[in-house]
Amino acid sequence: MEEFRSPVVDRLTLRLINNRILTNNDFYLHQPSGSMRLKHESLKRYFPEYEKAVNNEFTHPQTGEKIAFRRLFRIQAQKLAQAIIQNTQYIPFHYDR
Repeated sequence: MEEFRSPVVDRLTLRLINNRILTNNDFYLHQPSGSMRLKHESLKRYFPEYEKAVNNEFTHPQTGEKIAFRRLFRIQAQKLAQAIIQNTQYIPFHYDR
């Protein structure tokens, strides 16, 4: 999960805020946890944007292949499973953009 934080989650979050797709009015303070959460109506705008982000194709920096993050999630999960089963080193995806 953490290997996709910057290229997917952080980038999506900044785009949503910078383009005013989401504003401070889209959040509420959840009790008793004290965490900020998206309102139900705001989730209806968030999920289509998330789908666009994970389905957008880019050139894989190591393979040169056109790939979407959604497919890459599965590939990396399979590599992690293989590393666990074979007791080998897992090499996380690294994206410099």
